[in-house]
Amino acid sequence: MLVAVLAYGAGVALLALAEYVWLPARNGDRTSDWVLQHVGLPGARVACVMLFVALAWPGLYGLPDSESFGELMRTDARLRDWFNLLFLAGLLLPLLPLSDRVSEFVLPLQGALAVALVFRWACIDQLGHALPAFPNAKTIAFVAIWALINRGLAGALRRGRLTGRGEWITESLLLWMQLPVLLVYGRQLGAALA
Repeated sequence: MLVAVLAYGAGVALLALAEYVWLPARNGDRTSDWVLQHVGLPGARVACVMLFVALAWPGLYGLPDSESFGELMRTDARLRDWFNLLFLAGLLLPLLPLSDRVSEFVLPLQGALAVALVFRWACIDQLGHALPAFPNAKTIAFVAIWALINRGLAGALRRGRLTGRGEWITESLLLWMQLPVLLVYGRQLGAALA
């Protein structure tokens, strides 16, 4: 699990550095900058979440023994579907009404979708059918409270008017803060399989 957390942390730090330091310093054309910002960076964020879930498998779910992650992803083009669904969710979730006011829910929801899809495939492989992946009341309450904490942290950090290095550190912290949601939700789902 530690390797997964460290890999995720390094990935999101590099992404934030690219978004707030390297991209503004580029003198590229507007089209390539738009593609990088609206396709490249969201795709890389999805890859970071996928890497975390893959490296944390099966510990993320609290499962003592399970098939390898490679075996879990071997059938039905699951890896491709996983990436595509997460990328699409990342594009569509910000379009929901009021999502600009509750933007701190968008990344955790995308991460929860990543965790839920892997859980669904694990259930199908182990039980022959899927189990419900809807979070229980405790998990929903935790996610809501954690999102409010993130909102307060984001507001405090952004009020500091950080630029350059400060912006990428702020963004890294905000991306890092979604991990507890994934851990809590993964454990809740794994309890159904244990």
